[in-house]
Amino acid sequence: MRLFSPTRALHLAVLCAGLLSCTKQAATAPPSVSEPENLADYDPQVVELIESQIGLVRALPLDVVRRRNFALALEANSLWSDSVAAWETVMQMEPDDVNYRYHHAYCVDKTGETSRALELMQGIVNDRPSFPAAQFHLGMLLLDLGRFEEARQAFRVADAQTSKHPAPAAAIAEVEFNIENYEAAEEAARRSIEIASDYRPAHFALGKILRATGRVEEAEQELNRGMEAVVTYLPTPLTNVRTDLERGYTKDMNDAGKMLESGRPDLAVALLEGVVERHPGDASASINLGVAYTHFGRPDKAKATLSTVIEQDPENFGAYINLAAAEIDLGELIEAMAHVNKAIEFAPDVGRAYLVKAQVFTTMARHQDAYNALLKAQTLDTTDAQIQAKLGNAAWKLRKDEAALQHFRSAVALNSEDQMSYLNIAKLCIVLDRPAEANDAYQQARELDPNSPLIKDFEGWWSRVKKDSEN
Repeated sequence: MRLFSPTRALHLAVLCAGLLSCTKQAATAPPSVSEPENLADYDPQVVELIESQIGLVRALPLDVVRRRNFALALEANSLWSDSVAAWETVMQMEPDDVNYRYHHAYCVDKTGETSRALELMQGIVNDRPSFPAAQFHLGMLLLDLGRFEEARQAFRVADAQTSKHPAPAAAIAEVEFNIENYEAAEEAARRSIEIASDYRPAHFALGKILRATGRVEEAEQELNRGMEAVVTYLPTPLTNVRTDLERGYTKDMNDAGKMLESGRPDLAVALLEGVVERHPGDASASINLGVAYTHFGRPDKAKATLSTVIEQDPENFGAYINLAAAEIDLGELIEAMAHVNKAIEFAPDVGRAYLVKAQVFTTMARHQDAYNALLKAQTLDTTDAQIQAKLGNAAWKLRKDEAALQHFRSAVALNSEDQMSYLNIAKLCIVLDRPAEANDAYQQARELDPNSPLIKDFEGWWSRVKKDSEN
């Protein structure tokens, strides 16, 4: 009986692979590795990544996956000219791979060579009409050139192929706006917002459309929601790999935001302190660090950090509004009010500024002023559930029970996972002697999380109310 040795088989496989590799490399001279110029000028994390990728390519210069990852690493960290050269090397090895061709064309566009990028993207679409990322990017190039009919056709194809992504519909809205077809533009913008309510380019497009059709107040609200809009290009099968290769500033800022959202300000602080150390003059990094300090319970450090930003940029809205939030936590309410008013001076149509102003008034126990500030915030942003919840709390303190109830109902309509607002509805309905409505709101809150501390607190309060009524 002949015994099979898995280990021996593995050794043979490795040996054969090595022989094949040597034979292939002897027959084909490997393409050179295009090293970036002035690499030392970049973020140290980016330098470390690129140098490691170069080392991997040099170890196996004919491995197309290593070449691809090197090109993606350059692309992910915005080394555009170098990424173009790296992708051209990849395409020498795999000339027919449509994903490689797309990423090459994408990087060409980023270098500013619009006409060349257009030619490359058109070639991809001709060869692979069912590639939505290329269709969308082709549409963006055509839109920038004012070729609206061709752009609309490309966006429509991409939209049909990716019905759950907001970007194509928002882009169609831009095309229709440019040719003054406002009804179709509005329909497309609103459809994009239905797909993703936080997609800023759609809100910005809708704001322009509303302003052009005379609906100025609503237009300002939408333009406010679309501030700093950045178009999101459609993903490819390589997008996740590229994301994993992001390093340095952009990745750190994104990661810090995720840490704050997940309730880990300690991690965000540690990360952002490093970013600020590497980029000492960057206002955005310092503002985000200030926010993280406030969430971490160090408003003193937040104040010092944000005050430095204001010294360098005396009209920075973000620095003033977050400084005010830190000063509220420090109990410095006069200073907080002065800084929130300064923020409003620079950005009078931003609802969040009035939200912070209301917080100052609430801390001062000036509940009517807080309510008025929140009403102003509501006019500027009708889709923010937090504003409605705070309006409910302010109205309740003013003994405006029916108004409070309506605000809490609006809050849960905008955010169906707002357990606190459901429980506040239940409390108000008990006070207003509407037991059926109270029980309905309570059950909806329990469905979200029956073991939540909020549920236990509410049940304890309800039990005490029942005992008091019996006595």
